[in-house]
Amino acid sequence: ANAEDGSELCIICAEKIKYVALSPCSHKTCHVCAFRQRALYKKRSCLICRTENESLIFTDKLDAQYDDIKEFAVVDEEYGIKFTSKEVAKATLDLLKFSCSLCDKDQETDFGSFKKLNEHLKSAHNKTICMICALNKHAFPRELKTYTPNQLRNHQSKGDSEGFKGHPMCAFCSGLRFYSDDELYVHMRNHHEKCHICEKIDPSSPQYFKDYDQLFEHFKNCHYICTHPKCLENKFVVFRDELELQAHIFKEHGDMIRGKQRLFQSELSTFVSAPSRVIREADPYGDSSNSNSSSRKSPEDSP
Repeated sequence: ANAEDGSELCIICAEKIKYVALSPCSHKTCHVCAFRQRALYKKRSCLICRTENESLIFTDKLDAQYDDIKEFAVVDEEYGIKFTSKEVAKATLDLLKFSCSLCDKDQETDFGSFKKLNEHLKSAHNKTICMICALNKHAFPRELKTYTPNQLRNHQSKGDSEGFKGHPMCAFCSGLRFYSDDELYVHMRNHHEKCHICEKIDPSSPQYFKDYDQLFEHFKNCHYICTHPKCLENKFVVFRDELELQAHIFKEHGDMIRGKQRLFQSELSTFVSAPSRVIREADPYGDSSNSNSSSRKSPEDSP
C-alpha cells in the first residue's frame, strides 16, 4: 500500500513506514509492529506468513531487501535484530522506555515501571493511565492513553472507543475489573462456582455464584439435589429433572428403599423436602391391596 505522498504503509498497522523491518522470508513491516511482536509478545514468527525468523534487519533504507544489507551499526542479540544505524536502534529500543508522553522530549525520563510512570502522571499532570490496559494490552508505554480521573472511570466502565465497552467487573469481588471477558471467565472459573446444570440447559448463558454455599442454595431452588449425607458431603450431586434424580436414587441408594413397600418423596431436593409427586415403589410381594400402607408408617420407617 502507498500513502498519498508516495511513501509505503505498513501492512499490519496501516501507518506510514519510517523504518522498515526486513525478514529472511522477504516480508516487510514497520519497525514498531515487528518490535512489538518480539519484545511484547515474545514471538519471532513473521507477522505476515508466520515463518520463524531468528533475526530481522531494521533500516531506514525502505527499498532494500534482507539479503542486500551486510553491514550493521548495532546488533541486539536479545531480540534478534540487526540495525543499520544507531538512530534506528535508538528509535526502536526507546519504545520500551517508561517515559511520559506529556513531558517535553528534551526532559524525557525513563521511570522504569508502569507504577512509577503513573505516579509521575498523577503528580505532574493530574492524569493517569489505565493500569488494566498497561498490564494486558501489549502496548508500548508511550502508546497508552492518559486520562483525567473522570475519563478513567468512563473508560473502565463504559469504554471510549468503537467496539470497546469497558473492562468487565467481577460481580462478587468489589471493584475488581479485568481487561476482557476472557480474563474475567478465567477468574470466575478459578475463584467462584459455576452451575453445571444451567450450562447443560443453555451453554451460551453460564450462571456463576460467589461460593459453593450460594451455589447450593441455587441447586435447592432451581434443580434436583440428592440430600443423602454421602452425596451432600461429596457436593455437586444435583440433577436437571426428577427422572435423573430417581435414577440416581435407585442406583446409589437403592438399599435404603429396597425390600419394603414405601413412599419416596421428591421435589427439588430429596429425603427432606415436601413431595411434589409421590413415587411409589412396587410391592416386592405383588400385593397391591396395601398400596397405601406406607403412608401410615412411623417416622422411623421413612427413608
